[in-house]
Amino acid sequence: MTTTLEKFIVPAKNEKWRFSGIKELDLSAYKEAEDANSFKASVGVEIMSGKQLTAADRAELLKPFVDFGSRALEHQGAHAYGVKVRAPQNISGEAHLYAAVLDSQTFFHGHAFAEVHPQANLSLYENISSQGKGNLYITTTRLKVMRDGVLNYVLVQDAPMDAKSFNLIEIEAHANAQVNLTILNLGAGYVRQEITAMIKGENANVQLRSLSLATGNQEIDQRTLQIHEAPNAKSDLLFKNILDEKARTIFSGLIRVAPGAQKTDAYQKNRNLILSEDAQANSLPGLEIEANDVRCTHGATSGRLSDEELFYLRARGVDKRSAKRMLVGGYAEEIIGALPEELANWAREKLQAV
Repeated sequence: MTTTLEKFIVPAKNEKWRFSGIKELDLSAYKEAEDANSFKASVGVEIMSGKQLTAADRAELLKPFVDFGSRALEHQGAHAYGVKVRAPQNISGEAHLYAAVLDSQTFFHGHAFAEVHPQANLSLYENISSQGKGNLYITTTRLKVMRDGVLNYVLVQDAPMDAKSFNLIEIEAHANAQVNLTILNLGAGYVRQEITAMIKGENANVQLRSLSLATGNQEIDQRTLQIHEAPNAKSDLLFKNILDEKARTIFSGLIRVAPGAQKTDAYQKNRNLILSEDAQANSLPGLEIEANDVRCTHGATSGRLSDEELFYLRARGVDKRSAKRMLVGGYAEEIIGALPEELANWAREKLQAV
């Protein structure tokens, strides 16, 4: 089906787009991508798409996200039914989703919904890449983890530098759920990511991690919201950026604690490693607390490579470029080191280009 696409215009003086360099996105310049979704899963984990999906699944896939500013893009392009991943009760397994566009100057719009049932354990890997040039990606991913479920979700964004990528992610964590989210941004010239974590059950634990490498004229813009609705729950966010040349990053995060969410334990940290005089990191962490018995902290730091550490390595015969790579690698290891070995080694190789 061919759909007419219209320009997406960012409202002027809008806090949701503060520091963002994008003002207008001419969607009419893109043609509709063919269905570039592919997927696979281990035994026991179910993947459904197209006509396999129920009306309820389709409603879940197309349900509106929290509006950080990009939500209007959900309604652009053809709405394929998308993909649902289901981990039944007591099942442990993994699934892989790929958005790999072969054509150039195309618009890919993908929807994914993952449902982890009680006592299930799912590792879900989503990859955005392209062999073509100048593509636009808009992906929406909804993650629902029921009581005592465990979800490890990794998004790898490795599109070419002339691509634009908008990624909307929403987490729903119920009682005793454990959710570990990791994002790797290692490509695309413009990236906008909006992540909402809704902690709906007591003793839920949500960990949010991100590592972004921004070089050249790249811009990586991340907006997050940690919503605590239940007591005795925890969320922990750490987003790290590595910036070189004329790159720019934006982090805007908010921890919101509802009146009944006593004993909430929430953290939010944004750290930036700046390798160039022309790079720019913008951080806007925030708290909105309506309970009186909580522990919530937030903060942001920006800095450069340590002269003392560089001197230490140079004094032991390590050349300047290799010393820089070693220190950058060490900075990234806090995020990369928790990933599966094959993926971690791939990410380490990508960082060698810095």
